[in-house]
Formats: sequence, C-alpha cells, structure tokens
Amino acid sequence: MMTLNRKACRGALAMVCAALFAAAPVWALLDAKLQQVDAVVRQNLDLQARYWAWRVAEVKDVSFEQLDSNSRRWIMSPETREDLFRKIKGILESGEVQPLTPEERRRHEDSQRTIRGILGAQATASEAKFSDGRTERIDRIQRTTLDLEARYWAWRVARVRDATYEELLEKSNRWIIKPGTRDELFRGIRRLLDSGEVEPLSAEEKRRYDESTNAIREILGTGPLGASKERRPVMEKADKIDRRILDLDALYWAWRIERIRDIAYDELHAKSESWIMKRETRDELFKKIRTHLDSGTVRELTPEERALLDKGKAEVRWLLR
Repeated sequence: MMTLNRKACRGALAMVCAALFAAAPVWALLDAKLQQVDAVVRQNLDLQARYWAWRVAEVKDVSFEQLDSNSRRWIMSPETREDLFRKIKGILESGEVQPLTPEERRRHEDSQRTIRGILGAQATASEAKFSDGRTERIDRIQRTTLDLEARYWAWRVARVRDATYEELLEKSNRWIIKPGTRDELFRGIRRLLDSGEVEPLSAEEKRRYDESTNAIREILGTGPLGASKERRPVMEKADKIDRRILDLDALYWAWRIERIRDIAYDELHAKSESWIMKRETRDELFKKIRTHLDSGTVRELTPEERALLDKGKAEVRWLLR
C-alpha cells in the first residue's frame, strides 16, 4: 500500500495552485474574447439563422443534425447558440427559407471577419488573396464559367468519384472564391447531382473553362515560375514533392485516360503546357503514363495511394500559392 508524504503533497498542491493562478489571466482573456464574439453573433443572429436555414434546406450540404453537432465546437455562449438554433428551426418549420440578399451577405461576411479578428485567426484564403483589390476582376471571370465549373465538379463527384461532395465542400474553404459565388457554385453542383444529369464537358467547354482558370492564375501571379529568380527556391521545393509522387501521379492519369476516358493522352499533354511543373519532371511523368498505357498496368489508386497523392498535391499548391 502506497504511503503519502505530507510535505510532498503540500508541495504538489502549492505547484497546482501556482499553475492555476498563473493561468488566471489566460482564462480572463478567453472569457473577454468570448463576450466580444458573442456580442457580434447576437447583432447578426437573424442573418446567421437565415443563412444556415438556407444551407440546410436549399444547398443541402449539411443537415440540421450535423449542424447541431458541428456547433458544439463553435465559439459562442450556450445561450446564444440555443437562441440561434431556435431561430433556424423556426425558419425551417415555417418553410420561409430565402437566400441572403447581396447586402445581407456582405453584412454576414463582415461579421465573420470581425469574429476572426477578435480571435486572432488568420484571414481566409480569399481574403488574403483579395486584399489588394483583385476581388471583382477574379469574381467576374469565375462567374462567366460558373455553370461549367458546377458541371465539371458534379461530374468529378458522380462519375470520376475521386472526391465526395462533402470533401469538395471542405476543400472549397481554401479556394480563391467569394463566399456568395461559392454558395452559388455549390447550389449548381447539388442541383446537377440530384437530377442525375451529369456529363463531362465537351472539348469546347473544357477550352473555355481552362481559359478562365488561366486568366485567374495570371491575376494572382501564379503563372510559370521559371521567369522569376526569387521564386526558383520555391520551384525546387515543389519539384522535390512532384518527384516524390510521380509514380502515383502517372498511374492516376493513366487510369483517367484509359478507364474514365474523360481526357485523351494528347489532350492531357497539351494541357500540361500550362502546369506549374519543371519541364524535365513533366517529361518524365508523361513517359511513365505512356508506359502504363502501353504495358496494360493501368489500375485505380488505392485509398491509401490516393491520400498520398492528394497530400503531395496539396503541399505543392501551398508552396505555389
């Protein structure tokens, strides 16, 4: 049986008390931030309720139950959360679900930015990229091909099956896209998936979609890296990752070409001219794709292989952002 040393216990207790007292300012700070966030949320409670009711009933990217579960991690007081969900439920039960107007969306987005500022959170990808006034130019381009983008992603989800709707929605939080445009895009994707009318883009539609994507990349300054001396170290890091996943990348594209048949080898080769990838690495990738196609070794990636490929691609995108 273990015996307790009273002196040691008193020392341990003193240490615990000291730690708690030292942490007191931290808890006070957190409590102050919670009160500030809560005040902002309450100012826009009706807008938040309408926004989430619309997401649940019309966009259908989250159920009421999922939203309720997710909200347990939100930073707001229990009372405010209960009031918010009471309002959401009331709107859903009344059937009076309407999207926010452009002015209401602006107010909603402003409140979210204010909350992130209070919490010291980083700006979203869109805010970081759009901080120098490129918002409207990029948004105008995106909206010219929004229907094509919705069809492209609906086809990826329903036919290629390399991403689920939920995964795509989560990834979109890191896209360079205005919240209102993003909501409209996902409404279109959801509508296509529900209708079952999912077809790949035609060659002409792919050309238009690629043109808009390239135009946006030019605005963001993410064109070819070779011309920039300052970005060469970035290119080297990206190339190391590209080479690490080269075999998986080759197998993935060979599978797309032979099994999914949404793109031909020559078409992919032509499109790759606009990829941000070292020429030698790109040439090696296409040799490997050709080898798979000629040798009959084409197969779908396993979930583990797909995860490794996606991780590598995400790392490259982060470097080239």
